[in-house]
Amino acid sequence: MLTQEKVNQIKEIKGKVRGAVFQTDASYIQSRFGPDGIELLSSRLRELSCPIEYGNIKAMEWLPLWQRVVSMLLIKDLFQLSDEDIKEMRIAAPRTSFIVKLLVKFFISLESALGRSPDYWVKHYNVGELEVIKIDEKERRIIVRRIKSRKKL
Repeated sequence: MLTQEKVNQIKEIKGKVRGAVFQTDASYIQSRFGPDGIELLSSRLRELSCPIEYGNIKAMEWLPLWQRVVSMLLIKDLFQLSDEDIKEMRIAAPRTSFIVKLLVKFFISLESALGRSPDYWVKHYNVGELEVIKIDEKERRIIVRRIKSRKKL
């Protein structure tokens, strides 16, 4: 269970994330749990001094990264999602992300699009880097590594 004490620790996390990331989470929650799911999530976030109004978030605005962490932990707790459910949520994200949809339409192949993944990362997060290690279209596998070294913008 996510406590106020834990939220206060999480608030130490530096960096920012685009609003589009929250929008994709909201789309997933709404599609899986309905409008009541978003209201439940927003209500609990307010109780934890982390108000996030998903309906008012703009795709390109920068929001504190710590809010993203709190939001994901609370989503997992509230809706009793397994790690596999969270993976499904992340897999669904590119289908609803405004930024990803905009960028992917310019690429022809999966390999080309995935090769540009580091560019997508910096459009969503202002800390860290993403490195594509291996793309295997035949096996439908992608190996990526997140590197924490990039400085904040």
